[in-house]
Amino acid sequence: MNPVAIYKGVKIATKVAAFVSGFFGSRRKRKEEAEKRANFGRLLSRQNELLKSAVPEVREEYAQRDVMDEAAMTNVQESEILQYGDKRGTVESNIARSGLAGVGSGEQALQNYDELFQLQQAKAALSAESRKFERDLRLRGRERSIASAGFALDKAAAEKGLKTSYGSSLMDLTNLG
Repeated sequence: MNPVAIYKGVKIATKVAAFVSGFFGSRRKRKEEAEKRANFGRLLSRQNELLKSAVPEVREEYAQRDVMDEAAMTNVQESEILQYGDKRGTVESNIARSGLAGVGSGEQALQNYDELFQLQQAKAALSAESRKFERDLRLRGRERSIASAGFALDKAAAEKGLKTSYGSSLMDLTNLG
């Protein structure tokens, strides 16, 4: 046989062997990469589910704080009302003993005491509303943090070539979107 023909045959056979080897090698790599992406996608999905479950938990926590604060406010108001009644009775008794009953200064003292009590009650109510407003702001901040974590999951997925919409679904869930 011709040495040049043998050389060309060996060269072609080597190229075919390299091609077949490369084809199967890159196929294995593609399969491994696809498996890694799938695993990463499952991990992101689990993290998204944890974020979704955190939304009602956070809301429940803040609702519980509202209930506790309202109960505390009710207890304080009831106590203050009882104290008001006792102190008003004492003021009336002192006015009667001092001979100022029915006199303008005695009546003015009672009116001032009543107005002071009403102002204290209004102040306590405003304070309770302020605490509720601050809690609502903190709740919204926590919900925004959860939604932001969803967008971080979307970014991580995009970097791996996966398409997700975790951030927008969490925005919808938290009513921020």
